[in-house]
Order: sequence, then C-alpha cells, then structure tokens
Amino acid sequence: MGEVWAGAHVVRGVPVAVKFLRPRRRNSERTARAFRDEVRAMARLDHPAIVYVYDFGLAPTGTAPRSGGRIPDGSPYLVMELLDGEPLDRFRGRMAWPPLRAVLLGLRDALGHAHARGVLHL
Repeated sequence: MGEVWAGAHVVRGVPVAVKFLRPRRRNSERTARAFRDEVRAMARLDHPAIVYVYDFGLAPTGTAPRSGGRIPDGSPYLVMELLDGEPLDRFRGRMAWPPLRAVLLGLRDALGHAHARGVLHL
C-alpha cells in the first residue's frame, strides 16, 4: 500500500519509519479510507511487539522536490517507531525451531492483543 522511509522525529529525537501512500494510489478514496483506518487501528494498540504510532498527516508543500519527485505534495503519511531487526522475508527456507518458535510466540501475543481490541490483521 505504501513506501516506507527512515527518518528522525525532530521533537523526540528518535529514529522513525515514515510510510507514504504510493502516488498512483493516493487519490483513491478507498485507499485513503483504508489508510485512515490503519492509523486509527494502530493508534489503539500498546504492545511491545507492535510498532508505536507517533503521528500522521499529509506531506507538506515542497515534499516532492525534496524527495526527488517520489513523494508528491499532499501524500498521506504515517510516522511510526522504527524497528531494529530483519524483515521475515529475509529468512526464506527452513528456520531452526528455537528462533521460529520465538517469532511465532511474538506474533501470537501481538495478534491476541490486537484482536482483544477489535483490530483484525487480514
């Protein structure tokens, strides 16, 4: 749904991930609604295995030239905690049971937390 950039939160002084809607999809009302729903859902969650949401909004005027045209002015964005780790798709193939078990237990706990608050990850 979007493109994620690494950044820094200027007030908190912490590294963040900034997710922008893809330019070709940002004008779709359905996509904008899904994005707003994602932000609202994430903001209700407070769990160590779920990223913290700091902010959201629309990219200000001047974003397009500063991003080399990749992020148009007015693009919806979400600012969230930047995770330290590897994406799961890096671990293609077989994993040893102990690290796989740890990943699955963390996912179970995070999904249980979200489901208990009415948030479904589809």
